[in-house]
Amino acid sequence: MLIHFDVISFPIVPPHVLSASTLRKNIFNDILHQQHTVKSKREKKEKEKENIEEEEEEEEEEEEEEEEEEEEEEEEEEEEEGEEEERRKKKEEEEEEEEEEEEEEEEEEEEEEEEEEEEEEEEKRRKPLEQRRKKEGKMEQKKKKKKKKKKKRRRRRRRSEDEEEEEEEEEEEEEEEEEEEEEEEEEEEEFTRKGCGSLFKIFLLEV
Repeated sequence: MLIHFDVISFPIVPPHVLSASTLRKNIFNDILHQQHTVKSKREKKEKEKENIEEEEEEEEEEEEEEEEEEEEEEEEEEEEEGEEEERRKKKEEEEEEEEEEEEEEEEEEEEEEEEEEEEEEEEKRRKPLEQRRKKEGKMEQKKKKKKKKKKKRRRRRRRSEDEEEEEEEEEEEEEEEEEEEEEEEEEEEEFTRKGCGSLFKIFLLEV
């Protein structure tokens, strides 16, 4: 025989076996036991739910921490990449500056070499002219001297010894004057040569 109290059901001992007080007591205990069981189940479910929520919260916190760590790592990587990019750009700029300096130095060296070559060519062209002029000047001076000596010899024949002595003195003076003139001419030629060279250099620099 079964007696139903709401959801709770339990077997009942026949009345002829148990007394009424014992029956009530058993019913009351069964109800308490059922309530306790239901409460325990409910508490267990709530606790499980709380544990699940806690686990979910912990998982969310761990995920957030992982995301933050990933973001920090990404930021660090970006910073490192930025620094690496800056170092690379700086290195490229330095290399470009070095290349420009080397090119400028090479251009300056080429210009200097060209100037030296032009000076050498000008010197080569100028030297034959100077040498020829010197030779011509010396030849003319020799001719003049020969003419003067011939004239003086003729005069010597016609004049007396006193006059010859005077003429010799005059010859010596004239020779000294000629030597001085030759020295002056050589100095002028040297000065002209140097001046032309310096003017040529100035002209090249201006060009």
